Amino acid sequence: MRAKDEAKYIVAGAIFALLLYKLIGIALGTPMPVVAVLSDSMIPNIYPGDAVVICGWCKVNVGDVIVFDAAKKGCRDAYGRLITSPIIHRVIRINPDGTFETKGDHNLWQIKGCENEIPREYVYGKAILKLPGLGWPKKILSDLILFFTEGG
Repeated sequence: MRAKDEAKYIVAGAIFALLLYKLIGIALGTPMPVVAVLSDSMIPNIYPGDAVVICGWCKVNVGDVIVFDAAKKGCRDAYGRLITSPIIHRVIRINPDGTFETKGDHNLWQIKGCENEIPREYVYGKAILKLPGLGWPKKILSDLILFFTEGG
């Protein structure tokens, strides 16, 4: 097979994967239907390198794992940097106004100023399926980007 033909197959495969991702998102009611887990905050239930399938239209209850937009919420890490990746944590309380409070299963406490009063519009959805190990490509890429942009 010639290099030009291989390039066509790669481009076609990438377009197909993107369309499939978008179709799954439409079916599940979320722009982010599959999310890679990047941190250890959900051990022992979800590990770094796992992926989770998200349902945007599913009802969320206390005890469910949700994915929310940390940047919109203004979440910051221990160094004061804006968290740009979505956060995958367990709902520990639903407030009377319908906002959520979350905490990572492995964390001793909530992320200050981040995991309380999370509005529904910041929530991508509820985790409905864990895919062990399928998030490793994104985790490795994220770790490499962090290493080279922040000096390790």
